[in-house]
Amino acid sequence: MGIRSTQPRHGLFGAGLILAVITGLVLWGFAHVSGQAQNVVTAESSADLIEALEDVGGGEVTIELTEDEYVLNEAYKDSDNGLPTITGDVTIEGNDATIRVRQSSSDIFRVLQVDSGGTLNLYDVMIRGAVNDFSGVVGILNSGGNLALTNTTVSRNTNRSNAIGIRNDGGNLTLTNSTVSGNGGDRGGGGIRKHRGATVTLTNTTVSG
Repeated sequence: MGIRSTQPRHGLFGAGLILAVITGLVLWGFAHVSGQAQNVVTAESSADLIEALEDVGGGEVTIELTEDEYVLNEAYKDSDNGLPTITGDVTIEGNDATIRVRQSSSDIFRVLQVDSGGTLNLYDVMIRGAVNDFSGVVGILNSGGNLALTNTTVSRNTNRSNAIGIRNDGGNLTLTNSTVSGNGGDRGGGGIRKHRGATVTLTNTTVSG
């Protein structure tokens, strides 16, 4: 007569427990990644772009631009910028869009500012047409933050003094496959100016004013 083992089936139980744990981790990871994916927003207008930058605060967001042009009609809440100041981790996927100041605007302001602790990544965007009275501060001001431009153009920014396209004031600036040109003022100007130990890294980039 055969003898049937009555030993506890620990092996099977252990394998099932391990499988359950792995499944739980996979599901948690999927939910975590999905949560990150939900932090991508679409901006179909200048108002949408402003709202997205307001909402992120010091958090993280990727903003997808869907229109050809985003016109800034006035300074944001009496600031010196057309858009809210960047204090979080922001990526703007431009898809060849232009962000510019309305030419007939009576306000005097730059387009963008990145503050200390903030990070801004610009992809496939043109920043154009900021007009202001601030000597040496025009298109984009990087005030101690991290600013990276890829396939991006900063052009046709002017002021009544020595206008420049980008002022890097104590921050980190990186340009890749980008162009800074046509920026100037009544007393000259230039493409990029750096102050207070700022760093500038250029890769396959043209800076001509």
